[in-house]
Amino acid sequence: MNWRTLGLIALLATLLFLTAKVLADVKAERIKLKIDHTCTEKVEKLAGTIEGVIEINWDEEKGELEIVFEQDVTSLQKIEKAISEAGFDTPMYKASEEAAAKLIDSCKEEKSAGL
Repeated sequence: MNWRTLGLIALLATLLFLTAKVLADVKAERIKLKIDHTCTEKVEKLAGTIEGVIEINWDEEKGELEIVFEQDVTSLQKIEKAISEAGFDTPMYKASEEAAAKLIDSCKEEKSAGL
């Protein structure tokens, strides 16, 4: 082998290592939320503003929000806390009455119905 071939192998090995490192720091979690369709857009928009969140997918059938995020930037706890501060209950945090009062009317009706 010549030096050029060895250099290319070293470069490929470095790129492979860096790719594995980045993928190791990415995590996907599901959060079960009891909200109606009009409120999902608000929650998705909010979650998308959290630093480290990469992707958000709402599964309407299961009532779950799948969030893909960088573990070294944020955590599931921080994401759920932000959602609860916007007025929605999450598995880890209950929204304050003050935050819930700020929700749009259709979200308030859904929340008060206990759905």
